Formats: sequence, C-alpha cells, structure tokens
Amino acid sequence: MVGEEDCQRRNNTTIDCEDYRRLTSDGQARGATAYSADVCPAASFASRSPWAGRCARIRGRGGISYGRDMVCGRSRPVRPRARQFVIPCLQGHEMARDDRLKALFRAFGGRDEGAFRRVAEAIIAEELAANHHGLATELKRSLDNSERAAGRRAQRNQLTFLPKERRNGETLVALQESSVDESRIVLRDETRRKVQRILDEHRRRLDLAEHGYRPKSLVLFWGPPGCGKTHTAFHVAYELGLPVGVLRLSSVISSFLGDTASNLQRVFELANSTPMVLLLDEVDAVGKNRDDPNDVGELKRVVNSLLQAVDFFHSEHSVVIAASNHQYLLDPALWRRFDDVVCFPMPGRGQRETYLRLLLGGVQFEGSLANIARSFSALSYSDIERVTVEAVKTMLLEERDVVRSSDLLEQARSFRQSINAAKGRPRGG
Repeated sequence: MVGEEDCQRRNNTTIDCEDYRRLTSDGQARGATAYSADVCPAASFASRSPWAGRCARIRGRGGISYGRDMVCGRSRPVRPRARQFVIPCLQGHEMARDDRLKALFRAFGGRDEGAFRRVAEAIIAEELAANHHGLATELKRSLDNSERAAGRRAQRNQLTFLPKERRNGETLVALQESSVDESRIVLRDETRRKVQRILDEHRRRLDLAEHGYRPKSLVLFWGPPGCGKTHTAFHVAYELGLPVGVLRLSSVISSFLGDTASNLQRVFELANSTPMVLLLDEVDAVGKNRDDPNDVGELKRVVNSLLQAVDFFHSEHSVVIAASNHQYLLDPALWRRFDDVVCFPMPGRGQRETYLRLLLGGVQFEGSLANIARSFSALSYSDIERVTVEAVKTMLLEERDVVRSSDLLEQARSFRQSINAAKGRPRGG
C-alpha cells in the first residue's frame, strides 16, 4: 500500500469505510472505481463521478487486494489492514474544471467563438486524458455539429441578393445547400490530408488571426474528370456550414465587350460580403493562358479581370475553390494566386474497392469486390458510380435480389466500348 505521503502527493485522502458511509445518504461511495466488491459493501463507486478514472486503491482484511493507480498506470498491492478507501481529493482539479466552466459560459455570453472553442477543446482533452474516450468523441462531434448548424442559421438569416447578368437577367451564381458528409467522401491519403488542413484552418481562423495569419481561402483542385473535385468542394461547404455558390459560366461569359469581366467582379464581391464556398468549376474557361496566340483580346481582358478580382478577395469566412481538368491551360499568374493546390488523381485499388462498398451499401452482392476493383483500374469515381448504378438497375429489371460480379463486369465492358467508339469516330461522321 502506498504511504500517506504518496497519497498526499497525488492529492488523495485515506478514510475508513464507516466514515465514508456517513458521508453519503444512500450508503454508496461516490468518487473512485471499486476493484474488489468483497472488500467492503460500500465499495460501489459511480464511474460517472468527477473522480472517475483517477486514483483508486482499496484496503481490506483477509488478504491482499490490488488497486490500480489510473494516474501512473501501475497496479500496487494493498496490505491487509483495516478496511479503508483512498478517495481522491481533487480540489485543484475541480478548481481548474470550475474555472474552465466559468470561462466557457463567459465566452458564450460574450459571443467569443474562438475562446468558446478553446475552452471546449480543453475540456475534451481532459476527458481524453481521463480515458473517457466515448464522452470525448461525443463532445467533439457535438462541437463540430454546432459550428455547422450555426453557419447555416447565420446564412438563412441573411438576405442575399444574387448578382444577375444585366442584359438577360440570369443569375451569375447558383446557391445550393450541401449534404456531402465525410461518409460519402473517398480520397487518396495525401488529398484527404490537404482537404482536412483547409477545414482545420477555417475552424480555427480566430486562433490564426491572433498571430497575424489567415486561413487558406483560394484553392485550386485539379486532376482528371470524375475524380471528386466538385464533390469535395461540396464536402468542404458542408463541414464549414456554408452554402455553395456555383459560378454559372453560361451567364458569366458574354459576347459583349467588357460584360464578362464585369460579371466576374460582381461574383467575387458577393463572395466577399456573403460567407460561402464559391466554386469556379472549369476555371480554365475564364483563366486561360494569355500567351495563347489563338485567343482574342477579350479573353485576355477576362483573365486580367479575374486576377484583379482574386487580388481584392479578402474574406476570411468564404472559400474560393477553382476546379480544372486542364490545369496546364491556366495562366501562370493565376497559379501564384492560390493558397494551396490539391491534386485529385485517379483512384487506386483500395479507393475503388471502398467506393464500391459505399455504392452497394444495402444491396446484396455476390462475388469478390476486391477482384472487381482490380478490373476497374482505368475507371474514375464517376465511371464506377455509373457502372454500379447500371448493374443495380439490371438486377431490378430482372427481378433479382442480388447483384452479381458478372453484372458489374458486363456494364464496365459496355461502358468502355461506348467510350472508345465515341473517341475513335471521325469528326463529321
């Protein structure tokens, strides 16, 4: 049994069972964890108490029982003496917790988002240190969900006037809500890490601002078509609780001199004043290299206007995501404006298998998904989704309850043939 001095060093107090029984009205001890029920009838400890997971040692007659010090992680023998408990005296711990709760409420009352999150994260870290992983995970999830909900409520409470094309009245941006959560995203590890870094910086933008830094707000997603660029942009919007503003190229690009440049500037003014994820899909249409001899002077002016609009974009609440399948066409000056460049390569075998499992969730499958994923080596995420949907529709039309491997392989073969035939057909034929 550890000595009294050791107990005091760890802020613990030793009391007899009978004394401890008198401290509670129901005869049950609250405060630590019982390791041997036959040591003392009063040794029924509530694991959800503020002392749970700390230091618990029980002394009793008739042999040696063992208690585990949850602070140092070692088990210590207990000498057979009078039945006693070692009850943690966490006055300092409770005082620190009280201070955190007070700070939490002060931050909430003062609408200090950064302080509120810092205190909440400190409480979550404390629960993790106490091995309360379930509670810590639930608190972290609630904190993230509350931030997303707050962002959506703020957006709904704002009256947003969408810019329109002056001649035909069409809106230049289509605002959409996103429902793409993490369970619907399959990415390679490097891509996922970069996307997560963007999210982390925006969630802690106030912490960065205290040191004079801003979160990444201008990002380029590039890679082959169908590899998740647009889907991930919607995921970023969902995680940050923001709407997605999709640039409508058909409305922005005008045949009238100067209109396209003016439209772009008005779109960026909207992103500056209204928190959103502005998605510039197919950005190479308005950001093409100005050294291309085949382009007319108007397109060069459009690129200049885009560069100026990017330079004057200063919002810390919005994110501009440019996506391109032809990144090599972009003007070199535009590349330098991006805070980060994220590559979306073709899916590997592991990603293909994971995506197939996601698409076939709830559908009975007969065969080996690993073999199917291996045979889909040349398909993008979009291609895999198209093939899988066709296989499921085949099952339904044939009134079966199972999707077979042959269904997926046949649909993939048919898809490849149609693509190759379209690519090989001469123009005008």
